[in-house]
Amino acid sequence: MFGPGELVSYLIESDRHNALYVFRTLRRTTVAATILPGVHPGVDLLVQTATKNSTARIRNLFLWLSKHQRDPNSLSNRFWLRVGAMLSGRHKRALGPRLPALLEGERG
Repeated sequence: MFGPGELVSYLIESDRHNALYVFRTLRRTTVAATILPGVHPGVDLLVQTATKNSTARIRNLFLWLSKHQRDPNSLSNRFWLRVGAMLSGRHKRALGPRLPALLEGERG
């Protein structure tokens, strides 16, 4: 379905729970790969959210990237890991004002 190295956003939605995963596909499962239900082989998990608010923020990020003609697949794993850290609360500031700093150094 997806070739190796592609960025994928995978949403599981229900009345009581949301889970969104952003991952990069691998050629084959390795010891370090993350196993997600319904996804084979394992993946390089970059972002995981568990709230509707965080899911909406990721959706808005993808919309912003599209509006500004930035290919999400071209952004590094480091970028996506930093986004995940921002969304998980490991950084105090909101994602929006920090987006330009997160994009610094990324190929355009």
